[in-house]
Amino acid sequence: MALQDQSTISFELLLDYVEGLLHPATEEKVKQFLEEDEDYRTVVEGIQYYYQSQGASRSELEAYLADFQRRLVREQVSGKTRRLNPRLLSIAAAVIGLVLSVFLLHDEIFPTATAEQLVTGALEIPYPNIYATNRSDQDNSLRTQLGRWYTSGDYGQIIDLLEGDLKNNPNLEASDYFLLAQSHLNQQKPDYARAAQIFQQIPAEQAPASLKQQTEWYLALSLYQSGARNQARDQFKAIAEQTAHYRQSKAQSILEKW
Repeated sequence: MALQDQSTISFELLLDYVEGLLHPATEEKVKQFLEEDEDYRTVVEGIQYYYQSQGASRSELEAYLADFQRRLVREQVSGKTRRLNPRLLSIAAAVIGLVLSVFLLHDEIFPTATAEQLVTGALEIPYPNIYATNRSDQDNSLRTQLGRWYTSGDYGQIIDLLEGDLKNNPNLEASDYFLLAQSHLNQQKPDYARAAQIFQQIPAEQAPASLKQQTEWYLALSLYQSGARNQARDQFKAIAEQTAHYRQSKAQSILEKW
């Protein structure tokens, strides 16, 4: 399975899936992954149950898991055990057991983390391949190959091909720009400045709402890492001011630690 081959699915990605924020191609890949992996299905079901039963938000779930992990550490040290809601326990147990909580809980578990550490943590796991695999015509076959390169970490081949197309190919889609920018971020020596330039070139009118939010978030991270801190701060502020933005709380955390 491509997502599994690329990296462990992050808890953030599963939250995005539950909340309907993923690009359609990525959403389909996650669906396929969940059909094959019971542990991850348990995590998704737990998230859905928590939202439905608690009437809670994403930030409240993050806080719950952060609190659970702190209590778990204390109880292991003291030798005490505690009875928790089994369904809610299954969320945290699955997340912690699959090592999905590091990025999610970083700023809650380590309150002394700097803005730079939070930004670096947000870029640790490459964003999944956003191209669908069931393509058949010539143009879509090319995107399927690009997706394979991305999944296998051959970012240089994507950069060589798409950088040459930026000025000459009027058929480039928002997803093409996004994959190219992500390739610059994920190569062995990331080119954050170039990634930021490409994120800024993504035609907003072509991008679906989910990809638009992803673009805004990764643009902020790229600007920060490239040294354009004033622009990055403005971008994080713009995200933090959007109550419906899927990275609002993360942007707020980074600004608080600036």
